[in-house]
Amino acid sequence: MGTLTKYLRATRTASIVPGTILTLSELRQEAGFAQSDAAAEWDARKNILDVALVVLADQPGQLDVFEIMYDAVPVTSPEVPVTLLAMALAEAWTLRAPGLITRIILSNTRSRASVTQAAASSILSSNNPCGLSRAEQRVCQLLVTGKKAKEIGETLRLSVPTVRTHLRNIYSKTQTGGQVDLIALVNDPQGLLE
Repeated sequence: MGTLTKYLRATRTASIVPGTILTLSELRQEAGFAQSDAAAEWDARKNILDVALVVLADQPGQLDVFEIMYDAVPVTSPEVPVTLLAMALAEAWTLRAPGLITRIILSNTRSRASVTQAAASSILSSNNPCGLSRAEQRVCQLLVTGKKAKEIGETLRLSVPTVRTHLRNIYSKTQTGGQVDLIALVNDPQGLLE
C-alpha cells in the first residue's frame, strides 16, 4: 500500500465511494497532510506534477486505489469526462477475477527467468505441446495479439462461428478459461500448466 493510500485510510473514517477522484494537490491543502509520510515522499519527487487517486473499492481494512502520476499537465477530452473514466475503472475493478493480476505478474517473472525453457515448450512452438491444429495455432497467434473473433475471421477468411469453434478447442486443449488466461499461458507456459 502506497503512502497516499495509507494517508487516505488513516484520515477517512467514512467509506469512500468507488469512482471518487482525489488529487495530491487537493490532499496537500488538508491540515494534517504536511506532517504525513505521504507528504515527505511526494515532496521529494520533484519530477511529478500531480497524482490522481481513483478509488476502486473501499472495504473494511482494505482501500483499493489506482494512482495516476502526472509529469506534465494532463490533456483531457471533452467527449470523455474524467469522472466517467473513474467510474468505469471502479466498475471494472468489481468485476475482476481475484488473483488474476498476481498470476500474470508471477507468470511474467517466471518467464523472464527461464526464457529458453519457456520458448521450447510454448503452445505456439513447433513441438506443439497442447496438440493444436494448424488452424487453431493461426487463430491463437492472432488472438494473443489482441484481435477479436470478427477480425480473426476476416484475416483468416473464416466465419465467426468457425473462429469461435477454434477458440473453444484452443481453450479446452490449453486448459485456459479465456483470452487473458491464454495470453498468460503463451507468455509463460509453465505458469498455468503446472
